[in-house]
Amino acid sequence: MARRDIIFLSVLAFLAGLTAAGNVLNFPTVLLGGFLFFIALGGRLGGPRRGVCFLLFLCAGFWYYHLFFAYRAEQRELPATGERWQAEITAAERRESYTLATGSLQPPYRGQIQMLLPRYPDRKYGEVIAATEPILPAPDLTGLPFVRYPSVELLTDQGGNPLRRHLLGLREASISHFRQILPQAEAALLAGITFGARADFGEDLRQAMARSGTVHLVALSGYNIAVLINVLEKILRGFLPRKICFVALVSGIIGFVFLTALEPSIIRAALMGFLAVLALETGRLYDFRNSMVLAAAAMSLFSPTLIVRDLGFQLSFLSLLGIAYLAPRLAAMVRWTDHLAGNGWRAIILLTMAAQLAVWPVLVLAFGSFSLSAPLANLLILPLIPLTMGFGFLFAVAAWFLPLLDFFGAAIGRLVLGYELQVVRILGQPNWVMNVGALSVSAAVVYYGALGYWLFRSPKISPAAIPLEQQ
Repeated sequence: MARRDIIFLSVLAFLAGLTAAGNVLNFPTVLLGGFLFFIALGGRLGGPRRGVCFLLFLCAGFWYYHLFFAYRAEQRELPATGERWQAEITAAERRESYTLATGSLQPPYRGQIQMLLPRYPDRKYGEVIAATEPILPAPDLTGLPFVRYPSVELLTDQGGNPLRRHLLGLREASISHFRQILPQAEAALLAGITFGARADFGEDLRQAMARSGTVHLVALSGYNIAVLINVLEKILRGFLPRKICFVALVSGIIGFVFLTALEPSIIRAALMGFLAVLALETGRLYDFRNSMVLAAAAMSLFSPTLIVRDLGFQLSFLSLLGIAYLAPRLAAMVRWTDHLAGNGWRAIILLTMAAQLAVWPVLVLAFGSFSLSAPLANLLILPLIPLTMGFGFLFAVAAWFLPLLDFFGAAIGRLVLGYELQVVRILGQPNWVMNVGALSVSAAVVYYGALGYWLFRSPKISPAAIPLEQQ
C-alpha cells in the first residue's frame, strides 16, 4: 500500500471516530464496527499491523471528541448570579432582528460564551463588553453557556488580534461603500459574493437563493482562493524570489480568510489552497484526496462538532466530493470530458449536477425539499461571477484610492448585479421547489452506499484533473 493511501485511510479513520462520537455511539460499538470493516476489506489494508493502526486512529478520533469537550468544560469558570463579567467578542453574526455573538470571558472568569444581542448597535470583533445578567449553563457537553439580551457596557473596541481587527474594519468600510453607490439588494449581493457577508440580506432574498440553489454563490470557497492565488502569483513572480513569493502567497491566503466571517467553506478552501501552493513550492504532486481529508481533520481538531452538526461544513465537503468524483464520470457518460476543465456551459451543468447529486439527501434531511431550478440558475449566473467579484474588489479599492472609478463602474455593476438578482428571483419562486417531506437517515445511507458502489465499479478517473477553482 502506497504511503499516500496509508495517510488517507488513517485520517479517514480518525474522522470516522469523531463522527461516531458525535452521533453518541458507545466505544464498544465503534470498536466492533471498525473491526468488522477491517474484516470486510480482507487483505486490502496491507496486513494485520496496518489494520490495527487504522483501528487505533479510529479510537483516537472517538476519544479526542470526548476529551476535547471534557477539557473545555473543566477549564470554564462562570460568574455567579449578579456578578459583573466582561467578555471580548470573537465573532458576531448579524441577522435581521438580532446579533448572535461569541465571546471570551475575561479574568477572573474563563471560557467561551454565546450572546444573543440586539441588532443595533452593531457589535464587532475585538469589542470588550461588560454586563451583570446571569449566564445560563451550557445545554450539553458540546454546547456553550448562553446569555440573552444582556444590558451591556462597551469598555473598549481595541481588543482581539490587531491584524484581524483592521482587516475586518477594511471589510466593513468596503461594504459600507457598496451601500453608498448601489441599491440595497445589489449592494447586499455584491458584499456576499466578494466577502461572504450576508447581514444585509432580506428574508425574501435568502429564500429565493435557497430555492434557486444559488446560496453557494455567497459562501466563499475554492473559486475565491484560486482567483486570489492566481492574481498574486502573476503579480509577484516577476520580481520576487521564489521563497519570498511563497510566503507572500500564504500571507495573502491568511489575510483573505481574516477578511471573511471564518466560515467552514472558506477555511476548507484556504487549507486546500495552502497545500496546493506548498506542493508547488516543494516540487511534490498535489493529492486532492489527501488534502481534502487533512483539511477536514485540521478543522475538526479545533471544532470536533463540525463534521456532525455544521450543515455548511457537510455541504461544502459533499459538494466538493461530488465535483471531484461524480463530475468526471458524468462527463464520460455524455462524452463531455474535454469540456470539464473549462468554464463553458457544459462544465457548469456538469459541476452543478454533480454537486446536487452529492448534497440532495442532506438538504432533504435538513429542509424536506430541494431545488429543481439549480442547474439553470447556475448556468445563467456562474459565467458572470468572476466579473462580479472584479467589481467588488474594484469598488473596494476605489473607496480608498480611486473614487472616480465609481462613476464608470457603478452603472455596469448595477446591470450585472440586477441581472443576477432577477434570475434568482424568477428561478427562486416556490413552484421551482420539490417538497419531498421526511427522508430517513437509513434511506440517505442507502443512497450514498449505492453511489459509492457505482463509483467503485465504474472506470477509475483521477480527481486530480479538477482545477483548484472548482474545489
